[in-house]
Amino acid sequence: MLFLALIISTYLLGCLNASFYLAKWVARVDIRKVGSGNAGSRNLSRSLGLPFAALAFIWDGGKAFLAVYGAIWFVSDGTTLSLISPLLALCAVIAGHIWPIQLAWRGGKGLACLLGGLLSFEPAFFGLCLLFFLIMYCLLRSSFRWRQPDAAVFISVLFLPFLFFLYQGFFWQFLFSELLVPCFLLGIISAMVLVAHRQNISDVVMPFVLAPIQDVAHDDTKV
Repeated sequence: MLFLALIISTYLLGCLNASFYLAKWVARVDIRKVGSGNAGSRNLSRSLGLPFAALAFIWDGGKAFLAVYGAIWFVSDGTTLSLISPLLALCAVIAGHIWPIQLAWRGGKGLACLLGGLLSFEPAFFGLCLLFFLIMYCLLRSSFRWRQPDAAVFISVLFLPFLFFLYQGFFWQFLFSELLVPCFLLGIISAMVLVAHRQNISDVVMPFVLAPIQDVAHDDTKV
């Protein structure tokens, strides 16, 4: 019963979408009807400017930080529940951000919530994720000349469960069987964020896939 209350409360906290309400309060517009149509800080930056986008990013990351911190405080007994409860809270707050009930299930994409939640969940693991992102960004930039960080972000999100397993295995804090549920929850979190970014992923991947085809077509025109 207490876990149900935790999930519901953190979901409702996630529904407080910063970009939507800032756009309503400041510009009297529905952010989902301008720009890309996404209720996120990137779209807000195009409409209201970078300061408001930064505020929205901090707001969304902060609510996830508080949700996870509250769940850690709720269960801090050193067992797997100390991993499961904050990850359940992170699942719920991201779900509330992406699919807010009061906004007809149309919210943001959850990246700021993911970052804030991971920072609250385990700062050292958050640092490992940032390091992995930087490595992927450098590799993609040098090998494929992808200067935009989006691809490295998506790959980092995809590998979250694997990184967490390596991180916990390095310290041997939990047995392999005890990490299955936390890794599964991180897989759900990764899937939610990636599904919310599916159009962005398509925009990043398709030019890379189509580039060789376009090069071949261009060479054929010269023959």
